[in-house]
Amino acid sequence: PTTPQLKHSSAIVMAAMDIGGRGGAATGAGANAAGARSAPIREEKVEVRAWIEKLAVDVEERGDDEDWEMEDWSKGHVVNQLRHLPSVAAVKQEGHKVFFRFRDMPPGTVYEAIDVSVGMEAGLIDDGTLAVLELDLRRPAAVRRLSDLVGESSAASATAAAVASAEATGAIEPPAAKRRRCWL
Repeated sequence: PTTPQLKHSSAIVMAAMDIGGRGGAATGAGANAAGARSAPIREEKVEVRAWIEKLAVDVEERGDDEDWEMEDWSKGHVVNQLRHLPSVAAVKQEGHKVFFRFRDMPPGTVYEAIDVSVGMEAGLIDDGTLAVLELDLRRPAAVRRLSDLVGESSAASATAAAVASAEATGAIEPPAAKRRRCWL
């Protein structure tokens, strides 16, 4: 059996479309008006090797070394972790976030979120292993990066424009800066 490509995953494409189609409202599978999870979220296995390698190159080549001085893990360490991720991720969407999980993480696993790109964070567990990537669909750059994977550039562009408009009007609040998170 082969692993499906994400471009065939309507759930993830619809996650991006849902954000743009509702004027930036943070809704989606598993989210209710209060943002609480209403039902278990189904994960889908997806091939991501080329997409992750492009991310690793982008992170490595960006001239932001001084920004990494504030992080607990070095830029080189995170790039190395990206390059050694499995080629398949378990993907799920919760509200305005899309999660790419690469390691088994029982509920309650604590990880540190480190910014790797605009709207994208790497979740490292205590031993420094990268276990999860989070994309914030409220950020146009993250939607564009997701579109690189799903191959839906026109849909992503429309979504990014809707998200930018919602941000400009204050319909979307900036993400919280909480660095330690718990996998649910």
